[in-house]
Order: sequence, then structure tokens, then C-alpha cells
Amino acid sequence: MVLTVANQWSSRMSSARCRAHSEGMLTTSDLAQVLFTSPLQPSDDLSPDKIRTAIDDRLCSCDGDAAGCAAFVAQEAGDHPESFASRMRWALTAVATAYGR
Repeated sequence: MVLTVANQWSSRMSSARCRAHSEGMLTTSDLAQVLFTSPLQPSDDLSPDKIRTAIDDRLCSCDGDAAGCAAFVAQEAGDHPESFASRMRWALTAVATAYGR
């Protein structure tokens, strides 16, 4: 029981830390790179809240390190160069909408 409570607390703290990074410490470009690596698709019904949540979740999965997510962007660019530019444009636009930037 104590371990479960500790894990829940740790998860909430990690989520809060990731959210703090995404809300104030990262540039639009950084956030777009994080969103780029998320499972969201431009064809999904996306609200600003869903976009921010996806960024928070993905950033947390990269241990709060946007540079870690950037490595995935580079890999995707190499693996799928034909769709890289359009997905990055979508990610930049989505971040600007979701964060009012």
C-alpha cells in the first residue's frame, strides 16, 4: 500500500514537472518537436487541451528532456522524409493554437 501511494505521488510530481516545462520553459519549436513525436495525428479531433496533454505525456516519457524527443524527430525525418515537413508544419501550428503563441 505504501509503495502504491509513493508511486502515485511520484507520478503526479513527474507530471507536474513535465507540465511546468511545457508551459513556460520550452520554445514553440521545442514544443512542436515534442508534439511531432506524439501519437496524435492531424486528422484527429484535437482541442488545445488534448494537444497540451499529449505534449505533457510525451515530454514525461522523454524524462522531461525535450532534447530526448528531438532525437526521435531526427529519426522520423530520416525514416519518413516525405512526410516530415508537413507533420512539422502541423505540429508548429497546433502548438501555436494550443499555447496561444
